[in-house]
Amino acid sequence: MSRYSSVSLKNLRLIHKGPSLFLKNEIFPPSLFLIDDATGIVTGLYMCKNECLQGYLEVLRQTLRKYGAPQSIYTDGTNIMFNNLKKEVSIEDQLKGIEEYSTRYGEILDHFGIEPIHANSAQAKGRIERLWNTLHDRLRVEFNKYDIKDIEAANKFLPDFLKRYNEKFSVKPKNNKSAFVKLPKGTNLDLILTAKLLRTPDVSNTISIKNQKFKIECKEILHKKRLEILISKKIGVKALYNGKLYALTPLNDKELPSTSQSDSIENILNQYIFFYCFRNVKEKLPIF
Repeated sequence: MSRYSSVSLKNLRLIHKGPSLFLKNEIFPPSLFLIDDATGIVTGLYMCKNECLQGYLEVLRQTLRKYGAPQSIYTDGTNIMFNNLKKEVSIEDQLKGIEEYSTRYGEILDHFGIEPIHANSAQAKGRIERLWNTLHDRLRVEFNKYDIKDIEAANKFLPDFLKRYNEKFSVKPKNNKSAFVKLPKGTNLDLILTAKLLRTPDVSNTISIKNQKFKIECKEILHKKRLEILISKKIGVKALYNGKLYALTPLNDKELPSTSQSDSIENILNQYIFFYCFRNVKEKLPIF
């Protein structure tokens, strides 16, 4: 089947980062969007200050909520989707059957059965650019018309814009059978669409993340239990254990400059949310 065939509705998807929008005296940051290849329907659209994990998570969230999981997503070779660092797999992980480390976003796509495809052909890139140019032109018109001047206002405005945009510019597929897979009932996207770390607490329920110690606020002793530490704008920085989230409290350590007396708990946690979710993808990213 051709990659650009419309054999089934919403079969393959494009994910793309558009250039900045220049409106009057305002400069808008890049936009991330997911668009259906068969119909031209934009299923997710989000603006952030730079290309980051948060943007990719948000356009996926919008798509999953409204349409379900697509068969595949193709994009350029972004570090968020593909493990371009090629970190060597440890002997321990090789024994577990792991042949190559995935990025956190790659793990999320695998969770939903979505195949990531590296769109490195000139044909694929050209198609993405043409789709973006149409969307870009409409955004310029709409932002000027409704006096949208900042990212927050833009992201609040985009859902209504997408509804009107899709009604005007989408096309009917040759086959109306949808290739989307609806999410199972009770799926909690807030626990899935996050950055994720693995940690094993000590006897005092304390863990360390980048030289900062945290106390897990759980009455049960979690010593030697392997926990998931979830980080996102939605939930903050929390430990997941037996299906429940537990708060993490930064511990003050005079030897660590990042935990000075003047640092509030909120400020420290926000630094980690920024580092793992909002940091520019052009920087080297850790394997989550």
